[in-house]
Amino acid sequence: MKLTIALLATLTGTTAFLPSRPTPHHTHSTAPQPPKALNAYQIGFEIDAPTPEQQDSLDALEQVRKFIPNPTPVVQRPDLGTSVLISGFNPQDPSSSMALDFLNNEDSTHLLFTRVIAHVEDVKLAKKRMIGRNARYTGLLDKLSFLEAAGDDGSVAAVPSLEELEGVSSWVAHVGDGDLSKLNAIVEMAEAAPSVKNVSILISGAQSLGDIALREAEDMLKSKTTTFAYTLLAVGEWNDEPEASCAYGLRNVTDVEAGGSLIGLSETFSREESLRLVTECLAIDKASGLCLVANASKNVTSSESRLIRGMREAGYTRHQEVEFMVTKGVKGYNDMLQQEAEQSASRPLTPEEIEEAKREEEEQKKIRQEEYKQASLRALEPYAKEWAEMQYERQYNLKTMIMSKEAFVKTIWDRALFESELHEKKKWGKEFDEDAERKAFKERQEREREEKRKRTEQMLAALNYDDVIKKPRETERAEKAYWERTNEALREKMESEEADKELMEKIMLGLVKADDDDEGKLE
Repeated sequence: MKLTIALLATLTGTTAFLPSRPTPHHTHSTAPQPPKALNAYQIGFEIDAPTPEQQDSLDALEQVRKFIPNPTPVVQRPDLGTSVLISGFNPQDPSSSMALDFLNNEDSTHLLFTRVIAHVEDVKLAKKRMIGRNARYTGLLDKLSFLEAAGDDGSVAAVPSLEELEGVSSWVAHVGDGDLSKLNAIVEMAEAAPSVKNVSILISGAQSLGDIALREAEDMLKSKTTTFAYTLLAVGEWNDEPEASCAYGLRNVTDVEAGGSLIGLSETFSREESLRLVTECLAIDKASGLCLVANASKNVTSSESRLIRGMREAGYTRHQEVEFMVTKGVKGYNDMLQQEAEQSASRPLTPEEIEEAKREEEEQKKIRQEEYKQASLRALEPYAKEWAEMQYERQYNLKTMIMSKEAFVKTIWDRALFESELHEKKKWGKEFDEDAERKAFKERQEREREEKRKRTEQMLAALNYDDVIKKPRETERAEKAYWERTNEALREKMESEEADKELMEKIMLGLVKADDDDEGKLE
């Protein structure tokens, strides 16, 4: 029974990709939730050192922690305003209500909109689909209004008109199916509307777009945009996974080499996560003027997963997390690794530096192994405690228990950990020989008891009779005699003082005539 996985949930990284505080529509999601930390790994008591692969993962996590600074406040766009409009969303798709929830989320203190406008094709349908219980409870109804997306010729308008954009300071536009032809209309209308200062554009279904098309879109935005700040985000086909269910990466279009892959043809991205990203970028000042591509990363050993997990462990909010991925992200992390490699290769180390590096590496290795051991054992403790308390209750009910619960649990703790190990193996369907493991555990316990008995016998054999028994007894007798003599002297003194006091009282009362000897004695 050997533990062959390091730091359990730390290496799996599953617990980092859970929503910190889900919005109300999460409760209606039917998407599968991520597995909990303790999945099918062998858990035991004889802790081995991590394997080379596990050690590499631990080293990479340590590098990520050094790269990620402490959370700092996000620099917000100064002219975000109090009025926001959303367009391009289908009321029959969950994305429409999700966008409203993110823009009216009470936890997003950087999005303080007092007026929310939905530009939709069918207002009647939108009111039925986009207004739910969440809108009533969060105060969205007091802010929300609808505009009919109707053109001058009676057709459906892809973008709102100048009159509809009047007084709107921020605009979240959605373009489905990777249709970049609508970008030009969005830019022209935002440029013509004097009140619009920020535009965040989400392009879904962009897996068919190549780097050339996105570069042309970026060039168009840079050339035509003069009166407002923009952020463009391209993602693949939407899926129904909840936000924060896996890691993600954000790449600037300009950072991708010509002909490089941006989004795989079969790649999908969480609908909810994409809306989270595009609404957060609307308020982040450092996201202004960027064209980004978002990719999901479900590989727990990827740089994206390690970065996201590291930030969430460090206490980053989603707003801070998105800013960090926009400004630094995987590119900044890889640049740091490359810079460290170049610095280490530019100058050879001295023998003293090499020796110091070896000592530090050994110390870090011992620390990691101890953390690995403690984390592994802590994973067994909840069920072990439950099992031990159940055994106590069973014997207590049989009237055979003569000790407290705490003492009993401490007495059988090793057995409880063993039972917890077997429970985890059964829980995750791991094949093992239970009889053989129980026999091996019993033999190990007997060996430990025998070794403890021998150590006790050796310790007693090494003790000297005079040191252990004779001298303590003589010392005890001497102390007893000393205190007896002291008490006797005190008793005699007290009796003498009492007699003198009684004689003085009689003389004062005239009952006894004092002679010269008594007066001298009293003086």
